[in-house]
Amino acid sequence: MLLSTLLVMKLESPWFSVAFSIILGTMAIYVVKRNEILATERLEPPSSAIRWALAASIASAFVASLLGIGGGAFHVPILILILGIPIHRATATSQFVLFLTSMAAATSLMLQGRCDLFYAAWLGIGVLVGAQVGARVAPLVKARALKVGFAIVVLGTSAAMMWDGIRKFLGKG
Repeated sequence: MLLSTLLVMKLESPWFSVAFSIILGTMAIYVVKRNEILATERLEPPSSAIRWALAASIASAFVASLLGIGGGAFHVPILILILGIPIHRATATSQFVLFLTSMAAATSLMLQGRCDLFYAAWLGIGVLVGAQVGARVAPLVKARALKVGFAIVVLGTSAAMMWDGIRKFLGKG
């Protein structure tokens, strides 16, 4: 986490924004189309899948910290695509993983003096309310709708990053 929070100050490349937006967009589409690509979800992932998921989790935590995002855009696809976990379980598991990731990144950023605790407290109130509502509504939503909703949010983020990268290429960002 510390390395990525230090590196973010140095990384302003439009190439990064464009490349990352393509990766996000691809993951979002694959999450929705996964069942057409893979036949069935696995009950027990092979140990090689767990190793791949661990490696992907380390890389995604680094990039999420670099970008200042929670990492759900990475962990939900890791849980679904690599480990074969159903979407409802993947989103719930991702929430716990995000808690751990966020605490590590927040501690690093706070120690560097880069965190505004006043605004963090106010936004935290919204997070507490929204998280409780989301946790209660999620089980009521069909898996397909949850996947499509997730994909829409990730594709929106991807499009915004692509636009930002293109504007930087053109010297307008």
